[in-house]
Amino acid sequence: MAQHPLATLRTSVGLTHAAYARLVADTHEALGFGVIVARREKVSRWESGRTVPSPSAQIAIAHIHGVPEADVVRLGWPGWLTEAAAAGSPNEEPWSAQYAVEAARDAADAADRPESAFPLALASSGGMLLGQVKAALAALEQPRPVPARAGRPVRPATLHWVEVRLRALERQEAGSASTPGALFHAARAEHRLVAGLLTGAGHDRRTGARLLYLAARTARLCACLSTCLGDFATAERYSLAALRAATAVGARHQSIVCLADLAGLHAAVGAPKDALCVLGGARTAAPRLPPRLAALLDTWEALALVRSGEILAGLRALDRAGSTLSADRTRPASADGLPDRDLDAMRLTLCAGLSSLHQGRPRAALSRLVPLTDPEAATGPDGPRPSPFTAGVLLYTVDAQLALGELDLATRSVQQAAALAGGLPAALAGEYRRRFAPHHDERLVRDLHDLLGGRPEQAGGRPEHTRAPGTTT
Repeated sequence: MAQHPLATLRTSVGLTHAAYARLVADTHEALGFGVIVARREKVSRWESGRTVPSPSAQIAIAHIHGVPEADVVRLGWPGWLTEAAAAGSPNEEPWSAQYAVEAARDAADAADRPESAFPLALASSGGMLLGQVKAALAALEQPRPVPARAGRPVRPATLHWVEVRLRALERQEAGSASTPGALFHAARAEHRLVAGLLTGAGHDRRTGARLLYLAARTARLCACLSTCLGDFATAERYSLAALRAATAVGARHQSIVCLADLAGLHAAVGAPKDALCVLGGARTAAPRLPPRLAALLDTWEALALVRSGEILAGLRALDRAGSTLSADRTRPASADGLPDRDLDAMRLTLCAGLSSLHQGRPRAALSRLVPLTDPEAATGPDGPRPSPFTAGVLLYTVDAQLALGELDLATRSVQQAAALAGGLPAALAGEYRRRFAPHHDERLVRDLHDLLGGRPEQAGGRPEHTRAPGTTT
């Protein structure tokens, strides 16, 4: 008898019935549907066809495997499972070069799917996330040749201009007057081009490896810019695609950056244990790190530790990152695929501000956050450059201002965010609405209606740990 498609999807992520039941239950709760009992027998009954999961449980399962809710409604059970299982069954073993090519293509195709209904809920957590980190580390230690492909060969000039445009976009990630939406669409176009060349053009192994490395960089840039738009679910998908591509070609430093991005995602949404798990994997991959990479990991570790309640350890990690960056005067080549150096200080200051915020010290948080977004408050002669991340940073500024009862300043921060972002992206607008929901009767808040695209009292009920957008660079 043919295997049930749910069993195919479950085994594709390497989980037992019990572990999968726990993952579904955790995802169900994280998406705001409430608590369900996690029993392995329940998954067994689903796979045998004896019972059918509830609609909310099906959405949780779909979220785990990156299936749009619209497909769940359109195809019904188990039709949407069958389609997802067929789409997610590559011919090669997971984390091989061929699988990385498939992941790059799938991430590009995801751009055509409806926007996630739960943009801040991450699909990978706990045992599933740990399994992915271990698999990534194993692939990094034994990279395999990218298979050659017959067909019309990729022209050297094509690769050259992809790299030129990509370097320009990577520089704009650190600071640009362009809106985050415009930058994301440009980065996504480059990723789709590279994925198309990998799967539709001819290339030898060397050119294939070069394309896969470019896929890692374009996917990572798409992930970071997705956070600017407040869509962490999309950022996670791109981050994993970037990690697969980087590990497949043995790009160690780029792989560590991708792991750091994943850790930052989990630290920002309030899953510090998962963040620390990923950071541990990154340190295993390279015990002796260049200064900038060491500071990158220490910065995200600091936030994860503070959110875990380990305040002193978190502050020590912040001091360590700051000391490393102060002592490091090297500037690597701009084509190395690593985040722009100018982001280092911004990230460190942001995490210091968030650490103060999570310690219940909003005034101290503002002293860190405001200079990131207000040129007049900056200590340097030039002030901060406009950044794609500014609208997300201002969300935390609003948190601190509301904690201090400064409603007028908080509403001004929203207006500033909308101006810099060219209009607030839908996911971020929803997060701002939630912040202001307790104050919806105030005249100042009613005046934000047009900017936020809905009344603050309409803000809904995902749990607190899924509510905090931020930057993962």
